[in-house]
Order: sequence, then C-alpha cells, then structure tokens
Amino acid sequence: MDSLSVYGNLGGSDSFVVNGLFTWSPGVIGVPSITANGGITIDGSPNSGGHGLDTTIVNNAGIATWTGVGGYLSDGAAFNNLAGATFFDQTEFNTGFAFVSGSVNNAGTYVKSTNTTTQFTGGPFNNSGVVQVNAGILQFSGAYTQTAGSTSLNGGSITGSLSIQGGVLSGNGNIVGNVTNGGQVSPGSSPGAISVSGNYTQIAAGDLAIELGGTAPGTGYDQVVVGASVTLAGTLHLSLVNGFRPALNDQVTIINNHGANAVTGQFANLAEGAIISLDCTKFQITYHGSGNSVVLTAVAVHTTPTVTLSAANATYTGAAYASANLTPTVTPADAPGSVSYVFYSDAAGQNAIATPINAGTYYVRAFFASTDPDCFTDAHSDIVRFSITAKPLSVDVTTQGTINIAKEGTISFALQITGGLIAGNNDVAALFNGAVFTIHVDGTSYSLTSTATVGAIEDLKADLAQALEAV
Repeated sequence: MDSLSVYGNLGGSDSFVVNGLFTWSPGVIGVPSITANGGITIDGSPNSGGHGLDTTIVNNAGIATWTGVGGYLSDGAAFNNLAGATFFDQTEFNTGFAFVSGSVNNAGTYVKSTNTTTQFTGGPFNNSGVVQVNAGILQFSGAYTQTAGSTSLNGGSITGSLSIQGGVLSGNGNIVGNVTNGGQVSPGSSPGAISVSGNYTQIAAGDLAIELGGTAPGTGYDQVVVGASVTLAGTLHLSLVNGFRPALNDQVTIINNHGANAVTGQFANLAEGAIISLDCTKFQITYHGSGNSVVLTAVAVHTTPTVTLSAANATYTGAAYASANLTPTVTPADAPGSVSYVFYSDAAGQNAIATPINAGTYYVRAFFASTDPDCFTDAHSDIVRFSITAKPLSVDVTTQGTINIAKEGTISFALQITGGLIAGNNDVAALFNGAVFTIHVDGTSYSLTSTATVGAIEDLKADLAQALEAV
C-alpha cells in the first residue's frame, strides 16, 4: 500500500503494510497489524477525541511524528518503534497513552522535544534503543524497563521508576522516582548530575561511571543526588577528564545522599577506606561522608619531581666538558624520563652557551623531561657553578750564545714549550711576563724577573730584564 490515512475507526481482519506515509488521526484501530515503512503522522486536537489501539500491533520502520493528542492501548495492542526508526514526540498538549494490557516497545530512537508532559499510564514501556528527553516531562506510571541502549536527560526530566537492566542512563536532570541500576548510570555530559528523588539501588550487574574534571559537583565532576535511600553493589568506574589533576586532600562527593539512612552495601572490592588508583592519583573511599554520602579523597597525587645537581671541576684538555662530571639526582627515583643539561656563562642563567671547552668559570642546570606526564611533571635543578682550570706547562730553557753575567745587562734565552696546553699567544705573554726565574751559577742562586715577548707558540723567546740579586 502506498499510503494510509485513518480518521475515525478502522477494523477488520486484514493487516496493512504501508510503504508511504501512515496518517493516524483520532479514532480507534482494531486490525491485526499495521507496518509503516514510510513514516507515521499522529495528529489531532483535544476536541477531536483520542487515538485507540484495540489488539493492533503498529510497527514503525521510518520516521514518526506525534503532534496531536494521545489515547489508549488495549487487549494486547502494542506500538513498536523498530530498530533504525525514529519517533519524534512533539505533542503540544499534556497528553499520553493509557495502557489496558498494551505496551510500547522502542528499539529505535524516541525523542521528546516539547515542553509538555507525556504520560504513559498503566502498561510497560520497554526500551532497547535510544530515549532522549530533551524538554518537558516524560512520565511513566507503569514499568519502564531498559535492557539495552540508552536513556538520556538532555534538558527534560522523567517521572516514574526506572529499571535499567542494560545499557546506559545518562545526562543532566531529575528523575522523580526510583532507579534500579543493573546496567550503567553515567551522570552528565562530561560532567554533570542526575538527581533521583527516590531510592538509588545498584545491583551486582550495575556500574556507576563517574568522570572527574574538577572539584565542583555537577560542573567539575559527575554526581548522583539521592533523596531517599542508597543501596550499592556492582562496580564503580572512575576517569579523569579535561586535564584535571587532583591536589592532595581534594574531595569529591560522587553520591550525595540526602536521605536519613546510611548507605547500604558497597561497591565490589571497595570496602570502607579502600584505595582506588586512577593514573597516578590514589583516592580513598568512604560510605560515611557528610550526610551519609559516598566521598572520595585524594591521598596521593600527580607529582613534581625534585632535581638536584653536582658539577665537578675539570682541567682543560682541549675537549668539551664531559657529562661524566655531572651527577643529577631525581626524586622520586622511579620517575621515568631523561635528564639534559644547559650551560651558561653567568650565575643567573641568562646567557646559554655551548658545552664549554676552554679554561674558565661556568654554570650549568639539569632539566628532567618526564615520559609519563600523567604522573610526573617536568622539572629542573638549581644552577650550579664549576671551573675548568688550565693545564700546567712544561718548559725547557736553551741559551742563545754565551751568557755573560755582570752587574748590569740583559740575559736572553729561548723557552721551548714541551708539554701542556695554552689558549693563544696573548695568554702566553701574560703567563711569562713578570715570571720569576732562579738561576744557579757555581753554587750561587740568582732570582730574575722576566719581561716576555711572544713569537710562535712553540718557540717562545723570553728576554729577562736585569734583576740579578744574590740569594
């Protein structure tokens, strides 16, 4: 059938498969089944009566839009929103469906998007697909059972008791009723809060998923607010989000229990005072926090290591200052990462230089780069001082011609550098100018102070000024 429009009553023993649009205006349908492959429009005003299903099974395989009034389902009637189908609850009225041995079964997507109250009274609403409450109130006086899929509060609220046997209950908003969690409850939309006015009961198959992104409930971290009693079993799953790194002694109240009674039970393997490790943060759990709430306290947190450095002095060799002369210590010792060094010409670390070679005074700092940033930050040491000293020279003296010793005059001889290292000719002049030499002649010692002039580095001629003085 290309299309079907029903206004008033439709009965008989024939079933219908509609490939086009099925338009359902107020009236009672009493046929075995209608399968709508091309979508459904449910319209009508309060003055035009309601919609009834007597024994009829309606299967929506396309897009259904409900803008009108509700009605009833009786004698085993059912409305099935099939997998892949979408049902838009856009009714402008506070209306709904009463179940007299009927049911609604959602395997597709059900979206409530108007600021009205939709009531499902009496019979079961079974969900294995997606239910999104984006506005208004979705109200159940009968059983709401979810075996798979998800139910999310995205601006609206739910009135009624929910049995989450599978899938996820998530979002931000209020549930006026009880929640039994045998699937997963995941408050917020990273993060957020779900408020349950009645009892929150988590059974052994249930999981509570909490995201921690700060220390403010509902905005910094996920929270379940409970108005009556809290009974716990099953698992607790924690995760850090938004780059949050708890500080020592930070506390988060993951279940805010407003009820007068203490929490009954506990999460699996998490007795009172147990430690929960999350990355490098360790939380301690209590079920007896302020107001009988479930509270986590950070007792070990993300660490900034301490780096100390010692630098040994060295003697000039012509090669770069060796890293073997540096001894870094990173605390704690198990912090994973690597250490590098930056050298400076000044104690304030304003002028970085290459690894020094020549004699002089220098400064160095060690830098620790963490390879596990979730647990350890990067760090650095203080700047420390070290020196490179010149290597002593070995000098042989050879005379030039005959040395005539008299009361006055000049003694000249050549110095040959045979060992050690020097930096340049100017340093040579400074090295020998003013140097004191002792000359032994026939058992008599004479002290001479030199005035140096520089030739080639390997062949230094030093002129010794008159400075004879008997010892």
